[in-house]
Amino acid sequence: MDGLFWRIRDFDLNTLNPEIAARALSIIGKFRIDDITESSAKAALFYKWTTGMIAELYHTHPDARNATPANLKRQKEILDDQELRSIKEKNHHTNTYIHTHTI
Repeated sequence: MDGLFWRIRDFDLNTLNPEIAARALSIIGKFRIDDITESSAKAALFYKWTTGMIAELYHTHPDARNATPANLKRQKEILDDQELRSIKEKNHHTNTYIHTHTI
């Protein structure tokens, strides 16, 4: 649970792909918050956070509402691309740090 807490804490709404958001909403939108709360307060908290982030995405980027939910193949493409960008960004920051601290 700690790992999930840190991922939520560090979440950047600007990295949320509208197709992934639409997929998440299509999955969790089938459930009622009252039923989730009855089962687990922590699950309800995560549900509220997730739906809140999606609502914020739709508020800041209204065109995101038109996104088609990503199927499994598309999810893999999106997430692999995001992971590759993240690795490149980390490498860039590491290289910049090394360069500025070795001069």
